[in-house]
Amino acid sequence: MKDERRRDIRVSFGEDILINNSMKVRALTISEGGLYVHTGRFFPVGTIVDVSFRLAGEKLSLKARVQHSQHGIGMGLMFADLTESDRERLTHYIKDRPCATVAGDRVLVVDDNASDRTMYKSKLILDGLCVFEAATIKAALEVLEREHINLLVVNPYMAKSEGFGLLASVAEHPDFKCVIRLALAPRGTPEDMKKADEAGVTEYLLRMSTSPAKLSERVKAYLKK
Repeated sequence: MKDERRRDIRVSFGEDILINNSMKVRALTISEGGLYVHTGRFFPVGTIVDVSFRLAGEKLSLKARVQHSQHGIGMGLMFADLTESDRERLTHYIKDRPCATVAGDRVLVVDDNASDRTMYKSKLILDGLCVFEAATIKAALEVLEREHINLLVVNPYMAKSEGFGLLASVAEHPDFKCVIRLALAPRGTPEDMKKADEAGVTEYLLRMSTSPAKLSERVKAYLKK
């Protein structure tokens, strides 16, 4: 469980990395599991590439698998075949990053749509927040149980509307009731608003009118950043 927790933590990186010793790109985030890079050039999902970059002043050369790509933001790379030494260096670097240790800015984004989750998560990280992510209700509950999450962003209609159940469970749980709960929904009918109110939602946001920048503004307002 401890290893899974570390892999969930993504912190802002903002460093240049070299792919296949020829393509220089800008890394947006780093975790023990991989990198998210800003680039207009993409490799097919599943491609193994060489990545090299400086970590705390020392050069690190690793293999990575292309996990996903999103035009306008970049490409997700998952480290492959890490040595124990490389893993320790990544762990120590991430642990020492300010946004990974400050208790007042830990956000959990819950959505079963990987592209949307990455889009919003990336902006939050760029704005200095420590962001965890979950694609399922079960994974979200596991993160909540092992991390001090301050604010939750949930697509209430994920998994056949089970996102509403997650929001309600958090609102009613004695250990989580102080967590700020934002619904980021694809629609907002009167019935939807009623369900959100019954689930204890702090604020109901419509996806079509909530850009990553706007979501970040609302999150920072609640966290008083």
